[in-house]
Amino acid sequence: NINMTALIMTPTRELARQVLDVVTQLTGKKSSIRSACLIGGEAMGKQLNQLRKGPRIIVGTPGRINDHLESETLDLMDCGYLVLDETDRMLDMGFGIQIDQILKFMPQKKQTLMFSATFPKNIITLSKKYLKNLKFWILDRMVMKKVFSLGFPSALQMFFEVGIFTSAIWLSGFLGKNHQAANQIALNLSSMTFMIATGLSVTAMIRVGNQKGLKRPVELRRIATSIFIMGLALAILFALIFFIFNNVLPTFYLDLNDLTHFADNQNVVEIASSLLIIAALFQISDSTQVVFLGALRGLQDVKIPTLITFFAYWIIGFPVSYFLGDASKYGSSGIWIGLLAGLTASSIFLYIRFNYLSKQLIAKQLKA
Repeated sequence: NINMTALIMTPTRELARQVLDVVTQLTGKKSSIRSACLIGGEAMGKQLNQLRKGPRIIVGTPGRINDHLESETLDLMDCGYLVLDETDRMLDMGFGIQIDQILKFMPQKKQTLMFSATFPKNIITLSKKYLKNLKFWILDRMVMKKVFSLGFPSALQMFFEVGIFTSAIWLSGFLGKNHQAANQIALNLSSMTFMIATGLSVTAMIRVGNQKGLKRPVELRRIATSIFIMGLALAILFALIFFIFNNVLPTFYLDLNDLTHFADNQNVVEIASSLLIIAALFQISDSTQVVFLGALRGLQDVKIPTLITFFAYWIIGFPVSYFLGDASKYGSSGIWIGLLAGLTASSIFLYIRFNYLSKQLIAKQLKA
């Protein structure tokens, strides 16, 4: 309807100007949809010129809008949209009576949108007076319980994984400063590639959750598999980079021209190079486990995966790291072999879990 207008009321002129700026950005300067700003502290003549041009969007404060209505310089009978912004502030500032007065000049049939940061009794009363099909969403105990039941196990999953890598740094400290420095280099490089896998994990969670809501289990499984294959391809690429450049990458972290610490730096490069070979191997395990962990979160399955991550990292991975990480055995390489064992176990168990649940969903749909 080219004749229909919209009125946006704000408690302050500063906010009205901000809203008008956004309106101008959205409509564009060359748009045929004109706007007007009716606020106190500005000359009435300027505002009258804006109103004579037939604005479709009017932004203003209750006081000045009322002034124009009483002067009959503003007609709101074609107003089909009313927005009350920061309604709680407007009522606190005493604009309640003026809002009632303005609404008398508007048609009964219109869409009203009311925004408020708080919901005291006067806001609820006003809402019931001017809004239809009013619904309040309250964060009650059941909602909080649901959030906690999903969020806390997910946090534990991250805690168990971060914890095992932190323990690797702790164990390497018993082998000496060079081993700990090499461990930090390898861990830093692995963390950078892990960020890619983490992004795919979030994608899997969103896409799988979306398909679960749409009750399309076949599509859900296809999407998860596609993301897994993408993650696998990237993991193989990173693994090849670590394999090929395992002697070069650690040198970016050290000054090999420092003759004072030349022997130590060479030793760190040697240790870090061997760790990157193991890091290359667990790129695939790391990518697989984090992608399927995200997919399982999308299915809202978090309790069993939490137990899986605990078992894989702390019942399998840490004991292997502790035993093989002894200086008399494999040292730093032994520690990272433990990490590889934990990540591999986690990826296998999480894949089995997702495979079972997704097939179960497909079977239920076929029976229905």
